[in-house]
Amino acid sequence: MIDDAELLRRYAADHSENDIGALVRRHVDLVYSSALRQVAGDHHRAQEVTQMVFIDLARKAAALARHPVLAAWLHRSSCLAAKSVRRSEGRRMKYERAAANEAFAAGAGDDAVVIGGIALSYGEGLAAAMRRSKEIIEPRLLSVSALDQH
Repeated sequence: MIDDAELLRRYAADHSENDIGALVRRHVDLVYSSALRQVAGDHHRAQEVTQMVFIDLARKAAALARHPVLAAWLHRSSCLAAKSVRRSEGRRMKYERAAANEAFAAGAGDDAVVIGGIALSYGEGLAAAMRRSKEIIEPRLLSVSALDQH
């Protein structure tokens, strides 16, 4: 079996998919399980973290060929990538909460959406659409009803 350092050196030299594939197969369980613990059991995020780690491994292959213990680097890298994913998710949730609070403060209620600073309420939109359709449909029904009576 070829050791990790040799696979990394070969990949760095000629970008052989077989070499990087062997490294991924060898270490994917370690990286995924580490990532899964870091993202509180969220499988989708753990897969994202795992992918980030192996992309980073491929990019840094030449330098990592001299790393004494690749498994340690992979573990540490998965922790850092998971932290980055959690931080990004936290920022996204913060912005979504701010938008929801802005919509609520604008008086649109819980079913509001803010688009370009304008709060739109699903209920208000639906009511307006129903009023408009009633204005269009009722006269036609009345004229059909009048024809049926003659």
